[in-house]
Amino acid sequence: MTSPVEPEFTAPLAMLTLYGALDLAVAQALESGDSETATTIDRYMPGAIENVGWSQRMFQTLLPQARRTPEVDLAVTEGLNGLLNFDKEHFGELTIPDLSNLVYIIGTLKHVPAAAPLENANLMAEALTLAAPKEGFSPEQVFEKSLAFLEGDLDDGFQGWSSWPEFIKWAAAPENAYVLELVGEVPQCRPGVITVNGLECVVVDADIDSDEITFDNLTNVMDPRNWPHAYPAFFCTMAPGGDRYPPDGWANVIETVGLCGIIGGYTLKQRLRFIKTDQRKGDARLDFDLAAKQDDCDQKVLVDRGYINARCTREDGDTSKGGVRLETRKVAHITDFDTYQLAFWFCRLGYGSAAMQLFFGPARKPTPPPLLGYIPWKDAPYAMEPKNELSAPLDDEPPNTPTPPGGTPPVGKIEVATKTAKALADMANFVTAKNLDLTKKWLASELKFDDLTKYGQEVGGRLASEPWRWLKDVTTPTPNGGTPAPGGETP
Repeated sequence: MTSPVEPEFTAPLAMLTLYGALDLAVAQALESGDSETATTIDRYMPGAIENVGWSQRMFQTLLPQARRTPEVDLAVTEGLNGLLNFDKEHFGELTIPDLSNLVYIIGTLKHVPAAAPLENANLMAEALTLAAPKEGFSPEQVFEKSLAFLEGDLDDGFQGWSSWPEFIKWAAAPENAYVLELVGEVPQCRPGVITVNGLECVVVDADIDSDEITFDNLTNVMDPRNWPHAYPAFFCTMAPGGDRYPPDGWANVIETVGLCGIIGGYTLKQRLRFIKTDQRKGDARLDFDLAAKQDDCDQKVLVDRGYINARCTREDGDTSKGGVRLETRKVAHITDFDTYQLAFWFCRLGYGSAAMQLFFGPARKPTPPPLLGYIPWKDAPYAMEPKNELSAPLDDEPPNTPTPPGGTPPVGKIEVATKTAKALADMANFVTAKNLDLTKKWLASELKFDDLTKYGQEVGGRLASEPWRWLKDVTTPTPNGGTPAPGGETP
């Protein structure tokens, strides 16, 4: 673990400050009756209106001694300066998933006038250069292209949470090259809420393929004891917690995560158990779960389970050559956070991204495995045969749908009815298409549990965000009360 440092110089806190600035903007917009600003932010951060004040509560938990500015533009300035000047000696460079989060938050801030005054434009562009390709360009050229991206396509083309996957791939395409190609490959974090043992938990699933990363390289960095190497800003330590050769094959480690190395920063200490198995050649599975014994830990984590699976996708089965698929899931309940805050802890601060940090970091290094300091896949404890001993199956529950706030501008009843009917029809078509996909897989005997999980998250996410799309639509009068012109909002 690194030595404690002052809190101003950390990337995770800078990210929290930037996203927290949006929370401040929502609170001020709701107080002043500015529904347009509030709904705009909610389009980029679904649930921001319903959960207003979440960032203040997180700051009080994560760093109670920190002093926050009540001014949105000043908070943005502090956060951007923090990202540009954070302590790389202690925490290393921003990772590829960090850079994806960086582009997302700057793109969101650009759509909020209070968060993006003209005097912050150069600072935003400078931050965007961190995610930009640099080979063959001078620093001045990189900055000018990032500034053009900020004032042009990032402002016009990025229209909300649902548009992000397509937009970032476009921005990373070689013909555009606004951001590094790898930044465009980071899967969007799509949190859901499920119930485990009567507790509301956040769940994040992700899967990604690569023709460049080898199965051998990926599996040889997957061991949980390697996670602090891949992302030291959040995974502080993984200490031995039991026998090297446990009788049941499940190893114990004592994990410490949080604001690593920060004086007074929040950390969690918990005991995890994990098992590594090879289902067959080219198919490796890492399962982890909260250990039964927690008496020497914080006992604030009541659920922490999931898996990281790697599969060779090459037809010839050569695991030493490029071609691999990563599938991952993480489920957790922490007593200090509500589900919205925990989703932020997952998606923006690193708790749910260990697999992605490995995939976009050490697994891509050309050095043959094992990497220096990393524990290889077949190092003990390791089980050749699978042992399915995880806890009881997860019991999924649909996410709660937020209730739109009152005080919306009046719109003609016929126009509201027309737009409401269209929204309902679009939603019905979306759900029908998803149901047909599942039915086809079931008839072909190809339906898997992961398909059901993804279905629940996609439909649940659409249901949760649909009221805000409808609210924005019906509060925007259409010329002559007719059908809205094409373009504009991304559905």
